Amino acid sequence: MTARFRPYLPTGLVLPVAFCYALAFPPYDLPFLIFPCFILWFALLERHQHWRHALKDGLWISQMITWLSFTWVAYSIRQFGNLPSSLAHALLVIFGVICQPQFWLFPPLAFAIRRVFPERGLKRIMVFALAYAAFDYGFPKLFVDTAGHAYYARPWLRQAADLGGAPLLTFLTVFLSGILWIWFEGAGRKAHWIPARWRLLVVEAGSHGPVFLVGAAVFLAWGGYGYFREKDIRSLTAEAPQSLQLAVIQANIGDFDKIASESGVGKAAEEILRRYFALSD
Repeated sequence: MTARFRPYLPTGLVLPVAFCYALAFPPYDLPFLIFPCFILWFALLERHQHWRHALKDGLWISQMITWLSFTWVAYSIRQFGNLPSSLAHALLVIFGVICQPQFWLFPPLAFAIRRVFPERGLKRIMVFALAYAAFDYGFPKLFVDTAGHAYYARPWLRQAADLGGAPLLTFLTVFLSGILWIWFEGAGRKAHWIPARWRLLVVEAGSHGPVFLVGAAVFLAWGGYGYFREKDIRSLTAEAPQSLQLAVIQANIGDFDKIASESGVGKAAEEILRRYFALSD
């Protein structure tokens, strides 16, 4: 029975890719995990001999990210649709297909890039990162999210968005992840004394040192721009003669019936008042 379903099961790197991607975003907010996510995804794509296998793994990645970060969608479906919990979770599985579709729709293009640029180098990584950023930005998604949004709470990194928006941050993320993948792969192949499954994690100086230096220069330019740009903005706002304070309030923050159905009338009243007081001066 296991052998029959084995071709449809995820390969070993699928789970860490999904975990790293999910943990990089709220509510976990560990943005630097977005780099190992794409490093491992590069390795996953390289292992496959056909894009159909990568597409299958991409579907699993999208599903796993859904169940790690978007389980509230099932709750919303159940509440607003007044549906049974089992049906709401069945619909969540369907939502998992379109939650992060780039992971299963992009592999055919990734394999086309690999055919045009068979050598692992800067050219392939540059084209791959540009294509992924354009695809992720242009393809319609329900929440219009992209990898660059992981840096929303990191001023030095998010500030580069004023040069090219979130797609630029996504491009930089994938480009630097690709460089690290090239370097790790080259180092791992030299560490013959380490079991093959662990060689990807080995970091040694090798023939890909110049590639790594390019990546380091790009990262320093990215962070350096953000640092000085944020410093200028803080200086301007500190010297401004007037200030404007804005707040965004969720439209249904006072949905008494919904909260009462979850926690009771008394606790619902306390929770709504607490939310309004927290948003008030």
